[in-house]
Amino acid sequence: MASLRIAAQLRPLTSRVLPRTVRTYATTSVKPFFTGEPERPHVKTAIPGPESQKAIAELDKVFDTRSLNMLANYQKSFGNYISDPDGNVLLDVYAQIASIPVGYSNPHLLKAAQSEQMASAIINRPALGNFPSHDWAEIIKTGILKVAPKGLDQVFTAMAGSDANETAYKAAFMHRRQQRTWWCTCGILRGRYCFIYA
Repeated sequence: MASLRIAAQLRPLTSRVLPRTVRTYATTSVKPFFTGEPERPHVKTAIPGPESQKAIAELDKVFDTRSLNMLANYQKSFGNYISDPDGNVLLDVYAQIASIPVGYSNPHLLKAAQSEQMASAIINRPALGNFPSHDWAEIIKTGILKVAPKGLDQVFTAMAGSDANETAYKAAFMHRRQQRTWWCTCGILRGRYCFIYA
């Protein structure tokens, strides 16, 4: 069975028959969300191409590149499209593990990044649980809480999905810990060898 899957992957894409609906959707043109966003992917070279291969060789001298998928040129990436050093433009559905949900070089974010508030937030990145800024409540109230579902009046911010997942687990364990009723196998708590269950 595995050999059939491998053989299917090795066959050229043109030899595979695509359902008519897939071909129809693939040729449907949609207006770009941002002015200047590419209308469709454009592949000029193999990936990695010659420029990417040179850059990978240089990067490999100072960085472990074994997990590398492709090198990106973020200055030329725009909207939902990621570019590489060879000029290949791909529709990016990965979005840096969903941490770039509003696209590359988003004009609204670029404008915000030039503000004094953004510069301060980046340069003085605080440990918010311990040292939040004096105006953090106002930032939260006028920002993310404006779109929060009813009944949710507090927020925890995270830099990435792994932070959010870790915090969700932590919150669940803390909640469970508060709900625990303790008992042990020996009926009473006796020393350190008593097994405790919740």
